[in-house]
Amino acid sequence: MYRVLIVDDEEMSRLNLAQLVRMEFPSMELSLASSAREAEVLLNNSGVSFDLLFLDIQMPHQTGLEFLSDLRKNNNDIHVIFVTAYDESEYILQAMRMKAIDYLTKPVKIQELQHAIMEFEKLQNKGNLNRVIETISFAGKIRLPVVEGYRFVEPEKVACFVADGRRSEVIYTDGSKEKIYSSLQSLEETLKAEFIRAGRKYILNQSLIYIFNNKNNMVSLRMEEGELLHLKISGDAVKNLL
Repeated sequence: MYRVLIVDDEEMSRLNLAQLVRMEFPSMELSLASSAREAEVLLNNSGVSFDLLFLDIQMPHQTGLEFLSDLRKNNNDIHVIFVTAYDESEYILQAMRMKAIDYLTKPVKIQELQHAIMEFEKLQNKGNLNRVIETISFAGKIRLPVVEGYRFVEPEKVACFVADGRRSEVIYTDGSKEKIYSSLQSLEETLKAEFIRAGRKYILNQSLIYIFNNKNNMVSLRMEEGELLHLKISGDAVKNLL
């Protein structure tokens, strides 16, 4: 069951949308607000955690766009569908920048509402899956975002990470490689102490560093079967390894 808040200063519009939502999605639990100020009270003090916000744009005291901007500044990532009588490109662009799911014009058509709710459910299900993944204990394994989803790997199986544009490549100790959908900066924030940043290009497994030649800036990592992986690192990365 999803908890939904409809915010619109026009009573008739507010009630018509509520009636349409109840008719098409009877399992949704609805609350109504006539202003951004009233919505703020419900969001912060009602004890209810809302999943979706239908938000009018033109309202007195504070517009829907201004209200959503404040929510985003306070790290509130509630899903939002704008509902307005104004079909203007500037409003649409602002709504997109603030990651609104959709922008519906009044009077809301059933087909458009159904499509918007379908997009909301997709995002909601994806968010639930990510939260489940993050709360499961994987006994110290590293979570790597790969093409298929997530791969969970023992730290000792990873030799290093190599920058590849906005993404990265992981080199495993058996010599195999795999593209991962994360930058080195994002990886660095999540990896444990056994890994160390080596300039802009590499993150190395410290426990596997076998030889470091500071004359030619070469580092060798101990791989499986006694093999060595030789990497040329930049001069500014040397300080981290000394």
